[in-house]
This record gives sequence, structure tokens and C-alpha cells, in this order.
Amino acid sequence: MNRHTGGIILFILFNCLPYLCTAAAYGDNCTDTSECTDGSYLECNTDKKCSCSTGYIANGTVCNADLGTGCSNVVSCYDQNSECVGVLTQCSCKNTHYDDNGDKSGGTCQLKNILGEECPDPNTVLGTCSTGNSGCSYDDSSSTNYRCKCVSPNVVQNGKCVEATWSNWSNWESCSLTCGSGTRTRTRTCSVANSCTGIATESESCSNGVCPVDGIWGNWTPWSACSPTCGDSSGQRTRSRNCDSPAASNGGNECVGDKIQTLQCTISKCPVDGGLSEWSAWSSCSVSCAGGSQTRSRTCTNPTPQYDGKDCTGHRSETQACEIQACPGDLKHDI
Repeated sequence: MNRHTGGIILFILFNCLPYLCTAAAYGDNCTDTSECTDGSYLECNTDKKCSCSTGYIANGTVCNADLGTGCSNVVSCYDQNSECVGVLTQCSCKNTHYDDNGDKSGGTCQLKNILGEECPDPNTVLGTCSTGNSGCSYDDSSSTNYRCKCVSPNVVQNGKCVEATWSNWSNWESCSLTCGSGTRTRTRTCSVANSCTGIATESESCSNGVCPVDGIWGNWTPWSACSPTCGDSSGQRTRSRNCDSPAASNGGNECVGDKIQTLQCTISKCPVDGGLSEWSAWSSCSVSCAGGSQTRSRTCTNPTPQYDGKDCTGHRSETQACEIQACPGDLKHDI
């Protein structure tokens, strides 16, 4: 055997076995299925013709495998949107399509639905949505009662299903107060606005030490009485206040301004109480004999009361008996 003859034999063996070198092909006469090219996809029907077996579909003069039916490098898939993966495996829809009969024979490959489009009942047909992280979910606004939606925790962003995640927390901001107790905050952002669960801002208490307290004046006291209260010269009255509302502390500033205020005041003359003068001399007796009386007096002029001073107290006049001897005529009458 020369090299040419050997090549022809190998060609025949490679291309004819096990399917094409039997007696009958599709449409040929037959008496038994074994006479047809390949019993796995051809059978001898009641008309004694080699025809496509169950699960295979006539396509011109050849049989193509239906969805869910075995296929090979010899028997291709009937549906143009399906593919045969591997050797002697089944025809399945391409990744861009789904089997509307649920990967069973008799179905067709339908283009997968994008987000928001209606989809068939996922209990009977799987993988009908094309967008990653999406699925066919119940939606009573759909004529099929189902629509392609993002699967939780994914949400829609720019036509895609993405998982809404928080960023890392930012650094804490400065305390709201430079001293004493304040608050500080930090934030984080959601990769998809208004879609993350949880809070975007967090706050906590903070302190930068005790604050200095500046002193503040308290209220003024009432004005004092004018001092002195009377006399020939002018007087003064005062009022004061304390730096205690609050008092300065923790290095705070003392109060600025006067602690004591002084005001000139006008005073009246001091009251002068009246004083009695010396008694005057006794007056002449009212009679020269037989008993009379005589008086003396004094006045409230030592000093005279002035400026609301008190009047004098005590008798202003006195009376006493005088010339008590009998008159001369009375003596002769007695003899």
C-alpha cells in the first residue's frame, strides 16, 4: 500500500464512521432503523423512510438536534441561538438567550430580558434576565406578573445591578468647641445614592479641656445715704458691685470697670433744736401790801429752733407771791 492509498483509507474511516457510511441517509428507503445512517438521530418510520428521531428536527436533508437533545460535531443544533458544548452533549441556548420551554425538547431560544422588561414565571423557566445580579421577580404591573429586577442587596445604577456598599468612614472632624464638651462627626458615602442601609453621619462627644471663664459684674447695690446727712458742706453717696456673676476662673479675665461708684449729693442744714434763755428778773409785785404776785419769763431763743429743729420744752414763765405784809390801815383797825 502506497502513501496515497493509505491516505484515502484514513480519510474514509475518519469521515464515514460512525454515521455516514451506513446504507441509508435521511429520506432513503429502509426496512429497519439499523439501516439508517445513525440510530441515535435517524429512525425508519412507518413509511419505511429514514426520518429524524424524536428530539431531532429535519432541516433540509439533515437532522438537527432540538433543545435538550444530544448533539455532536456531526449533528448540529437546530436553533441558531443554541450551541453544542463538548462532544455528545445536549443543545443549550447561548448565554444571551434562554429556553422558553425550560431546557426541555420543543422549546426555542429567546433573547434574555434586560432590567425592567417582563419575564416568564421563574418557577418554570430559569435564567431569563440578561443583566448580572438580576432575576425574574414578582411584579403585578407586568402582564406575566414577573419582571427583571436586581437581586438584593444589588440595586440599579446606570442600567446595571450593583451592590450598594458604604465607603470607609472619614476621619473625625475637629471638635465643635475649642474647650469644654462639644461634638464631632464623621461621614461615609454610599456607592449608590440613598440605597445603603444604615447612617451616613455619625457623631460623638468630645472635649478639649476646661474652658476659661471670664468674670462678669454682678448687679449694683442701692445708693447709700448721703454722708454726712446734714451740714454746711456737700456730701457723697456710693454704690458697689462684685465680679461674681460668675467670678473669673480657669485663667479667664477679671471684670473690667469700677467696683465702686461715688456720686456728689446736696445736703440740707442740720436741724437746730430750740434752747431756753435765762430767766428774766422778777417783775414788780402787783400790790404793795396784803399779798400780791410777781412773774418772770424766759424765751426759746438760746438758740431759736431752725431747719425743722425741735421746739423748747419747759415752762416759759413763773409766778410767785410778794408783799404779803398787811397794809398800814389794816393794822390800825386791828388796834
